[in-house]
Amino acid sequence: MEFSGEPQSPPLDEGNFKQHTNYLFSIDLLNEGYYWEAHAYLESIWNANERKGSIAKLCQALIKVGAAGIKFELGSLPPTIGHLQRAIEILTPLPETIICGIDREDLILVISHMLSELSKPFPKLIIELRLKI
Repeated sequence: MEFSGEPQSPPLDEGNFKQHTNYLFSIDLLNEGYYWEAHAYLESIWNANERKGSIAKLCQALIKVGAAGIKFELGSLPPTIGHLQRAIEILTPLPETIICGIDREDLILVISHMLSELSKPFPKLIIELRLKI
């Protein structure tokens, strides 16, 4: 396989998320505002999980949160809102309460709060995800 410069990732599951370096790193990247880099790592996990199942959906939702962060930094509020709303749409129907250490309802609340902050004159987009280990 030719090296593409994109991160490669093994599949993520409930048994390995505490040691899955790409997953843990992607959460750190989101928390620190490195949205593009987080997106790249999350996409590699999403692809490794064949874009199917609740874990892939969690990664897809986090990718949307990262994309919202990128759009927000560019001053593009309509796409920011769209990405955040889509993240909630992806997460809402999932049956699990906790997926790979992230409480689904807590994440939806965080994203909803981010949406509400966008209506303020000088909003600040803050992402702080904590794993429940």
